[in-house]
Amino acid sequence: MTSEIEEFFLRVHQGLVRGDFQSRAPLKYRSLQLTGREKRLGELAQTTLFAKGRLDLEMLGCFSETPPLAYERISDVSSIIIFENADAFSLARTSLRSLASPPYGMVGFGGGNAISQSLPSLLMLSRPVQRIYYVGDLDAHGLRIASRASRAAVRVGLPQVEPAAELHQAMLESANRFGQPEGWKDKARQRPSEDKLRSLLAFLGPSVREIVDKILTAGQRVPEEVLGPQELQAAWS
Repeated sequence: MTSEIEEFFLRVHQGLVRGDFQSRAPLKYRSLQLTGREKRLGELAQTTLFAKGRLDLEMLGCFSETPPLAYERISDVSSIIIFENADAFSLARTSLRSLASPPYGMVGFGGGNAISQSLPSLLMLSRPVQRIYYVGDLDAHGLRIASRASRAAVRVGLPQVEPAAELHQAMLESANRFGQPEGWKDKARQRPSEDKLRSLLAFLGPSVREIVDKILTAGQRVPEEVLGPQELQAAWS
């Protein structure tokens, strides 16, 4: 046993004796308290020190920080549409507010991969959220984010995340008007295996799944930014 681990166990013992962990605290605060570094406890929690029957974060009075999901209220409709990227979120917020009867009650900004961590914050709202829709880049990375978000929502008791089918269709139509019916070259990321790709495509609605399959199989993509004011107005009118 290293001197670091010995010191850690000593501080845990002292904290238990004093009752320091009776008041729950954020994981990083507890990490600073017990290890002197804000991320070290999270690392230790992945080791055998926290195997079944040994230490656990509940014993140490930790709770995981849930970052807030950025959103704005649009109407009283009990649904939210979440966008992967900030520009699309801002544009959608303006477009939805211009409608007499907007189809969504809230519009949110997922922030890419961060959405899986921030989704549980919807449980803290004073209003119920009965349906959650999501739209992001039509590429393997974007679909992976959507799939993870859907699983994360179900885990915490939220409705399963659904694809914003009308906007996915609008993205494909817009790409065609830009002269890129097969999308743009996906240079940044490695194409997933065929089996993995099929799993990711399952998030999409059946009306667009086949064409998106062809686009991604060809190593192409359609970015969310292909949605402009006219595309959103047409999709929601």
